[in-house]
Amino acid sequence: GQSFKIVPTAIFAAVLLQQKLAATQWLSLLVLVAGVVLVSRSKSSSHGAAEQGNQLIGVLASSFGGLSSAFAGVYFEKCIKQQDVSIWGRNLQLSFFGLPLSIAYAMVNDSAVIFVDGPMRGFDMLTWGVVLLQVIGGLVVGMVVKYTNNVLKNFANAVSVIITVLLSIPLFGPWPLYK
Repeated sequence: GQSFKIVPTAIFAAVLLQQKLAATQWLSLLVLVAGVVLVSRSKSSSHGAAEQGNQLIGVLASSFGGLSSAFAGVYFEKCIKQQDVSIWGRNLQLSFFGLPLSIAYAMVNDSAVIFVDGPMRGFDMLTWGVVLLQVIGGLVVGMVVKYTNNVLKNFANAVSVIITVLLSIPLFGPWPLYK
């Protein structure tokens, strides 16, 4: 997924935001894509013939997901940088879309439990810690987009994928264990 949006993000940024990238920056993006593909490749190796038939559908779905994610990220950046709204205000505006959808999803899947035990059933300190990390992550992404750009954000995200894989090899071994 990550490798499918690195170059489209740069293209959308060039078109929508008139950002100019030097030839060395374009080259570094292509090298980064190659690195992410190589690091991620181990996930898809050693599949049977039945799974190989869906490879085209997977590539098309990943490509469409990458393109739509790249466009959404650059368009979001354009909205943030063109309007004088604080990050807190923008996050509040965005929550007006996410909150009703999350409530509807919870009611469809868990309405019986919610009516009996309440909507906070199962929330403990670990859950609140995850919620706090997600809040901080959202604010950091908002600040990164406001004060830098999506190309840099994707570059940092891709480098973090590569570093995570490289650091996980000594800890967990070179190949995932499937049971």
